[in-house]
Amino acid sequence: EIDCIGSNCIAVSCIEQSPACDVVAVGFSSGDILLLNIRSDLVLFSFQQIDGAVTSLSFRTDGASERYPYLVSSSENGRIHTWNLGTLNEVDNNDETGHK
Repeated sequence: EIDCIGSNCIAVSCIEQSPACDVVAVGFSSGDILLLNIRSDLVLFSFQQIDGAVTSLSFRTDGASERYPYLVSSSENGRIHTWNLGTLNEVDNNDETGHK
């Protein structure tokens, strides 16, 4: 879905199913990220990527994911953002961009 206000349009750029039942992460061209419970139609959390559209999303799915829940997003400039779903904060990634 695309939401437009004047000349500003915000499009869904990616969606990723979480390991938790009925929960998805949705990334937008605005840099916004929403975690949604699609069964109850509720926004659980929201994050803002400061450097452009969300190009991909991935949840931690290994054995430690229940104890240390993380969501990773990427932006158009190649930066990877790591979000701690326990504290709802971005993990410091040393502000590196792209591959070297």
